Amino acid sequence: MERKPFFCNDCKATRGPSDFWRNRRSVSGYNYVCKACVALRHEKWRRSVGIKPREIYEADRARPGICPSCGRMKDLWRFRPGTLFEVLACRRCYQALNIRDWWAKLKADPVAHAVHKRSTNARMRGYRLGELTDPGMRRRAACRQIVWIATRGGLLHRQPCESCGAPKSEAHHDDYTKPLEVRWFCRQCHKALHAASLTTPARTAPPPGCRA
Repeated sequence: MERKPFFCNDCKATRGPSDFWRNRRSVSGYNYVCKACVALRHEKWRRSVGIKPREIYEADRARPGICPSCGRMKDLWRFRPGTLFEVLACRRCYQALNIRDWWAKLKADPVAHAVHKRSTNARMRGYRLGELTDPGMRRRAACRQIVWIATRGGLLHRQPCESCGAPKSEAHHDDYTKPLEVRWFCRQCHKALHAASLTTPARTAPPPGCRA
C-alpha cells in the first residue's frame, strides 16, 4: 500500500514519507518538516550560537591549540566543539571547572547536600553488599586493599603512567590472583585499557595518545 505524500511546513512542498523523520507525537506519525529543512534549521542554529560548520570543524581537528586554563598544547579535538568553548578550556579543564562549580552550589544548599549524601551512602552500601555476595568483586576489593597497604608500607612504589608518563597513576591488575603484580596507569589510560579489553580481550595496552 503506497502512503500518501506529506506537506512540509517550511518549504511548502509535498514530499513522500521517506523525506520526513518519524515523530510519534504527530497524528500522521511523521515530522511536520522534511529532512532537508530540518538540516537547514540545524545549520542556522549552529551559526547563531557560534558553532562551526561540520566540514570546518573536522578540518580544525588536526590543528593544535593551547588551553588557557592548564597552558598545555593539545589537539583541537581535545577541546569542546565550537568557537564559544575552544577559548575557555580543554575538555578536562572544562569538566573540572563544572565539577567545582557544581560541588560549591551543592554544599551551599544543606537540603540538596543531605539528599546527595544519603543517595551516595545507599549506593556505596549496595556496592559493599555486592562485594560480600560476588566472589569476583570480593577478590578485586581484596587486591586493591593489598596494593594500598603495600604502597603505604613501601613494598610497592607508585610509578608514572606506562602510556603517557603522567606522575599521578593507579594500579592495574592483569591477574587478580597475583595482587602484588601491578602495572601503573593514569586514570584516563586505565579507563581506556578496560574499555579496550571489553571490545578486544587480547589487547593488553591502552591505545596510543589516549592522553595529551
